[in-house]
Amino acid sequence: MEYGKVTDRELGSIRKIVGSERMSVGESVLDLHSKDESFHQRHKPDLVVWPLSAEEISRILNLADENRIPVTPWGAGTSLEKAFS
Repeated sequence: MEYGKVTDRELGSIRKIVGSERMSVGESVLDLHSKDESFHQRHKPDLVVWPLSAEEISRILNLADENRIPVTPWGAGTSLEKAFS
């Protein structure tokens, strides 16, 4: 199964949803969110987003679904994440 990647188009769409201050493609942020306390292999995300409302989450997940971009919710790095596709 082929999955999409976050492109400049998706970055622009997500920026419209949450604003620049609540999203990051910075290496240190991506690295932090690439691992947790579980045994799973590290995988660096394309983007980290901090939504504040159910509406923002819904819009982001709809965008991801339309573009076949996997989304992994991330809590406090406790290994309680679950990947959705």
